[in-house]
Amino acid sequence: MIRNLVRSFHVCMTMSEQRFAADYGKRGAKCQMSKCKQQIEKGNLRIAKIVKNPFSDEGDMKQYHHPKCLFDAFSRAKSTTKVIEDPGDIEGWANVNSEGRM
Repeated sequence: MIRNLVRSFHVCMTMSEQRFAADYGKRGAKCQMSKCKQQIEKGNLRIAKIVKNPFSDEGDMKQYHHPKCLFDAFSRAKSTTKVIEDPGDIEGWANVNSEGRM
């Protein structure tokens, strides 16, 4: 049963559906990468993967990551995985200051 749920989720989450957003931490939150789990300090840049909320049929939720952690994961990802290829792929990129864009 679990295998079917995972397979269904993978089929539902097509490349075009994967969304990303950038903002600055409003309070300490943990990075969602399994290898990191370190705090994202208040005021630091964070990138969120926007995913379907597993607790509700409606709405999305954000899984926050350190930018370095997320891009490290992209370097190991399958070829079918949606990755950030252009700043235009990130919602809120216009609000990121010049220091965060480097």
